[in-house]
Amino acid sequence: MKLVLKFGGTSIASAANVRNVANLIKSLSKDHKIIPVFSAMSGVTDDLIRITSHVKDRNTEAANSLAKKIIRDAHGYF
Repeated sequence: MKLVLKFGGTSIASAANVRNVANLIKSLSKDHKIIPVFSAMSGVTDDLIRITSHVKDRNTEAANSLAKKIIRDAHGYF
């Protein structure tokens, strides 16, 4: 049986949570074909919306700064 599992927000908000999701997928994949779907980590969706606003306003410095923050923060998760 195929299972589509969607994760995002707090379910992937920390390295421990990501490991829990990975363990769940691994466990379920023994009996099912798993199709994982991931959305943004907690807080990132709002930052992505802010980036689009900065781009719309042609404020590339602010957009780039926020994008770098997202990347920097993501490194702390893994």
